[in-house]
Amino acid sequence: MNIIANNRRSIIAVVLVLVLAIAMVPQGAFAKSSGNKGFSSKPSTEADKIIKVAKSKLGCPYVSGAAGPYAFDCSGFVAYCMHKVGIKLTRGSAASYYKAGYNVGRNMKKAQKGDIILYYRGGGIGHCAIYIGNNNVIHATCHGGIRITKYWGTNQTVAAIIRTYTPAGAAKITVKDKTKKVAGTKYKVIGKGKVKTVKANKKGVVTVKNLKAGTYKVKPVSVGKEYADDMTKTIKVKNGKTTKVKFTNIFAKVQKLKDAAKEVVEEVAEDAA
Repeated sequence: MNIIANNRRSIIAVVLVLVLAIAMVPQGAFAKSSGNKGFSSKPSTEADKIIKVAKSKLGCPYVSGAAGPYAFDCSGFVAYCMHKVGIKLTRGSAASYYKAGYNVGRNMKKAQKGDIILYYRGGGIGHCAIYIGNNNVIHATCHGGIRITKYWGTNQTVAAIIRTYTPAGAAKITVKDKTKKVAGTKYKVIGKGKVKTVKANKKGVVTVKNLKAGTYKVKPVSVGKEYADDMTKTIKVKNGKTTKVKFTNIFAKVQKLKDAAKEVVEEVAEDAA
């Protein structure tokens, strides 16, 4: 019982800090950031976890000052969901929401899953929600409790998008070849127990998004199985960064290898004759 009571007190304390922080931030006090880092070090590939927790509370009633598990206000709901996925909200991190390093501005086209959306009310920030994609947010509303609406469904103006999760990494693959059209060149991106097959555009470029940090192999499968392994490149992907991978004249090299092999076969045939 003491453990439960302590946990409740901890969540309530966090909620009060968040409420105070929201209330004290004046309109226009934000500065935009690049959005390459979230206040949580967890990568954006894990954002679905917080959305799952949030959706599990759909229909719970709105109660001012409540922080769950069966009733919430807006900031209590956000704090509850964060705690459930292991993102700790302390006095320092609550204040850091409003630093330029985590505020990506007000353009909702930049929002990513798991971001906290802050809204103006009166002269300051009066509401918050969690972005879940496709212009939708999930939040605790005065009328309807926990529900999903379009981000504009609050009838309040978006004040800021706070980057929660650090954006996952990406790999930009480019191929140039003097002997063959590179559009449609296929690759396998292998790493973290998964294999992604991707295809280059007309310019020979393809960007693979939502990669967890770590080591990957990029295999140009279009050159054929017998050559792909030798031309495979190993790359390191970092959260919030795009790693560039360049392939040059891979089809020309393969053609040279084929021509050389053909010459050997012809020489052997001549000798045998």
